[in-house]
Amino acid sequence: MAGLLSRLGFGSTVEEVPEIVQGDTPALQGADLAVAYFSSRAGGDLHDFLRVSPHRFLFGLLDVAGKRETSAPVLEAAQACFRSSGQEIFAASELNESEAMIELSLPATGLPLGLFSLAPTDARIVGLGQNGSLAVVSRGVIEAESKKVEFGLDGVKSVLQTGRASARDLSQRILQGVQDFMHMAPKHNDVTALTLTRGN
Repeated sequence: MAGLLSRLGFGSTVEEVPEIVQGDTPALQGADLAVAYFSSRAGGDLHDFLRVSPHRFLFGLLDVAGKRETSAPVLEAAQACFRSSGQEIFAASELNESEAMIELSLPATGLPLGLFSLAPTDARIVGLGQNGSLAVVSRGVIEAESKKVEFGLDGVKSVLQTGRASARDLSQRILQGVQDFMHMAPKHNDVTALTLTRGN
């Protein structure tokens, strides 16, 4: 009915323009963490943070296919699993962190979750040097398109190479880069950037 009224000229036809939102993030010692996303969140992006010990902190970004209203139960279950399993797996004072990450990854990486039960899972340890930065982005960032060209990892890389910035500024720059690239605020998918910077 609302669609019919709108076509007949009744009611508001002004569409809300998505804006960049900075999410709440915990404070870290010696590092800066930030997450930004567009306010139009209709897809299945989920980010979460978890302190599992005095010296270990987990963060993650999950991109579930489909619309938020249909993927909500999957997102809730994934978040509950991330928190309970992360706490259980990483609570030990001594552990092999690569194996722990593989166990936590549910168990596929880079493939649709649970589609291939025998898919190999890999976990790498990456050292982040002083003044180093790390960006984890959702598929919506990579697949942002203009004139049949994707923003891609090269777009993210070019933002990271623009110079030193706080995690908050980097997450903002990535999403602004996507918007500038598309010449509009993205509506194709959820678009999320989670960034970490290390201080001196």
